Amino acid sequence: MSMQLKKAPKQRALVSAALIATIIAIGLLALIEKGPVAPGVPVGASPLNPMALGTSQLVDLVAKNYSITIIHSLTELSRVRGELCTYVTISPEVPYRSEEANSIASMLKERCARLKILVADESTYSNTLLQALNSSIRINGDRILLVTAPRGGETTRLELSPYPPANITIRTSHILILDKASTVSGGGAIGYAYARSESEVLCLADPNGNVYKCEAAFAIASRDLVKGVEILAIGDGSILLNQVFSSNRSEYMFFTQELFSYLCENNPHCTVIFDAMHYISLSPRDLLNNPSYSLRELAKDPTTLLYLMPSVLAIILHPSVWLPPLIQLLSTLLEKALASIAGAAVILLLTLLIYRMVMGGARTSHDSRLPEQVEEEVGVFAELRKSIATGKVKLTKRDFASLCQTLDAMLKFYRGSGLWSEQALDVLAELLGDRKRAYRELQWVLKLYRKAVGKSWLPILVLWRRAVKRLVRLVEEIGKSISERIGVNII
Repeated sequence: MSMQLKKAPKQRALVSAALIATIIAIGLLALIEKGPVAPGVPVGASPLNPMALGTSQLVDLVAKNYSITIIHSLTELSRVRGELCTYVTISPEVPYRSEEANSIASMLKERCARLKILVADESTYSNTLLQALNSSIRINGDRILLVTAPRGGETTRLELSPYPPANITIRTSHILILDKASTVSGGGAIGYAYARSESEVLCLADPNGNVYKCEAAFAIASRDLVKGVEILAIGDGSILLNQVFSSNRSEYMFFTQELFSYLCENNPHCTVIFDAMHYISLSPRDLLNNPSYSLRELAKDPTTLLYLMPSVLAIILHPSVWLPPLIQLLSTLLEKALASIAGAAVILLLTLLIYRMVMGGARTSHDSRLPEQVEEEVGVFAELRKSIATGKVKLTKRDFASLCQTLDAMLKFYRGSGLWSEQALDVLAELLGDRKRAYRELQWVLKLYRKAVGKSWLPILVLWRRAVKRLVRLVEEIGKSISERIGVNII
């Protein structure tokens, strides 16, 4: 012990390596049980999609002037209230169900003093909502193709483009280029796709691509007013996508600003409700479980793949993904290894080696609190203190050794670790409140104790009376500290 104390005092780890390994194992099992967090990334024109085909930039634009709410469920919609509300659905990926559409229409009418609806959709998925609102407007779900006769007089080949120009009037007229738009019917038309020259004509194609009707213009936007509810329907959601706002075409920005200025009537208290319920949510787990389907969906918007990669990486690194296969592999290898005597011997040696590495630094201590021993030692100390007070008894090295036994018993009583334990320095530092002083006192006590019991001849000259008095003062101080801490009168 004295050899160790010649070095500077070190802080020892209070938690063993085995305990740390056990905690880590428990944590890994808990992570496996819970599974990775894999939030879905909306695909399509969702207000939550920040990629090219999303509408998050539209939400940010509207939020600058009006209050916005993004709803993920009918429960969230039931908490919406306002004096003027505008409900917005853009190119939904999931059709509105009849019962659901009726609930949405009912809740909006009940919770909004005034209500307006914006439907921008090239599919027929939103027609159920229009029907629930008793509107005559319908999205026809066809495709408007711009047909241009080729130059040079060839009549056997025609150029077809899904990007016809259109004129939509809100307060003023706006010339926009559509993208795979559909015609609308019913209501009062406020926008038309048109042919720009005599060499061009507009034709309609069904979902199979069969052209069945050609004219100079087709209605692509309409307005309806049903029992105080104003409805605007546009047969193209692409004019409100992020890729449009990220381009240098300022006409789409002006159109959007005027559109929402009209719908909200420039009222800053207008509540714009963006539907986020009717979109496919593609999670990283879906990408891993069904890559072919996921990649087909991502082909519509390849930049979404980049957005998904951090989440995919988080799933791959999660213990629930790699740890079970790893354990299965190790189990299979262990089974094969144990099939032979040599393999079993190698496993045994590895097990002993790992145990030695983990448990090699472990230290154990036994609780040696003996109240009877403490009582006896303290009694001896009391008698010795009386002798010192009278000054009639010669103090010797045996008195010093007896005091060391008393101090040892007191430390064991307080913490279960005696004067000669590896924890002695920590216990003394706690009781004295000064680690450096505790280190000096412990060195001094142990060095003189070895001299007193004949285990060392150093130091050569010791004034035992002075040493005993100093140790008495130390024992009294420690006894007082213990008494204050545990509420028991020690000496």
